[in-house]
Formats: sequence, structure tokens, C-alpha cells
Amino acid sequence: MQTLSKKVLLACSFMYNQPACRELPYHNLKVVSYGKGSPNVVHKVTSEILKDKPDIILNIGPASSHDPKYRLGDVIVGTHCACTGALDIDSQNLIFHRGIEGANDRYTLFWRGDLSLIDLAMECAHSFEFHVQPGVIGTSDLRLRNRNRIAWMRNFFGTSCEDMEAGYLAYIAETYDIPFLSIQDVRESVFESSSIQEYEDLKDLKDLKYGSQKNSIHLVDAMCQKMMYEKNMKKNI
Repeated sequence: MQTLSKKVLLACSFMYNQPACRELPYHNLKVVSYGKGSPNVVHKVTSEILKDKPDIILNIGPASSHDPKYRLGDVIVGTHCACTGALDIDSQNLIFHRGIEGANDRYTLFWRGDLSLIDLAMECAHSFEFHVQPGVIGTSDLRLRNRNRIAWMRNFFGTSCEDMEAGYLAYIAETYDIPFLSIQDVRESVFESSSIQEYEDLKDLKDLKYGSQKNSIHLVDAMCQKMMYEKNMKKNI
């Protein structure tokens, strides 16, 4: 078991609560799983921060593609996260996005992923056959299955994919001044007929098969290995 130089909290979807994730061989890496949706992730991760403040928060989970160029099994590294459900809709059906209200009545539209963690993830991406792309992750408690709505969301926010937790995690990380990065597996896509049929036949979300290889776990492992290498290099200088 290797020891990371910084304490890393790996916050992952309940569907990733499996040996491949929990047996990552590193001291100072704590894996926490949460249920679907914002209330679960806010409660779980905030509790962990207050109990044992980590130096870094990484997030992995399943996402739906907002762009036909992304295939099932691709990985999106979140350059930004946006809470896309924080919308005002007026009587004329015009939509305004104010963002999430924070300190001093300031509204935030996007939270940026930590630049050093983005660079680390993209550097490690070349080690794999699956595709890793930087992009914007949209977060909402609504799961969009309508192509027109998805096109509007992509045009408005520039989203590459959507999930139900990353934006809230980014907000929490910024509140506690902790570097944060979300890494999402494309598990479903309205642009792929196989994914659409499987989703329509689905009785339990945990049975979702497409993209189930959870490539984000492999990317996190490579990032930890890189952290260990850089730590050892500094020792030898």
C-alpha cells in the first residue's frame, strides 16, 4: 500500500461502490459513495469534510452525453461544472440562468475544475485506449432524454455531459477552499440507439450495462500513480 502525500477524498456514485474502486491501493485516499441526487451528495461530502478535511476532492460518476461526438465509455474531465437546474422561467416562457447564490449575494454560474488536477488528468489520459476529453459538466436533478432540450442546454451552457451531483460538489469544494475535479463516464447517450433502448427497458438504474467498465476509476488510479512518482522525484532531488 502506497501513501499519497496529500489526503484525497474520492466521492463516487453509489453505482461505483465496488471492489475496483474501494481497493485502490493508496493510503490517504478515502472513498465515499453517495446516493443519487443533490441532497445525498451535499450531506455525505460536507460531513466528510468537517470530519477529516481533505487536501483534494475527486469525483467520479456516470453521465449522459450532450454531444454526439462522445461515445459510450468515453471519459469527460470537468474543466467547469454548472448547476444547470438553477433557472428562472418567466410568464413568457423565457429562461434565465442566475446560478447559485453565495456570499455577498453573488451568483455563480460556473465552477472551474482545479487547473493542476485537470493537467494531471489529461497527462495521464494518453495511457489508455478509451477517449478522455475536457469538457463542461452540467448538473441538475432532472435527467434530460429529449434531444431538443439537450441541444438548448448545450448551446446555453456549453455542456459536454450531464450528471446529478458534480456541480454541487464543486460548490462545496469552493466553499471550503479545497481543489476539486470531476471525472465522468459517458454511460448513456440519446445519440446512440443501443443506449436509448436499454434505458427504456431499464427497471433498475443499477442494472445499466453500457459504459459499465467505469473507465474513470482507471484514470484516477493513473493520477495517483503520477502523484506518487512526482513525490518520489522530489525526494531524490
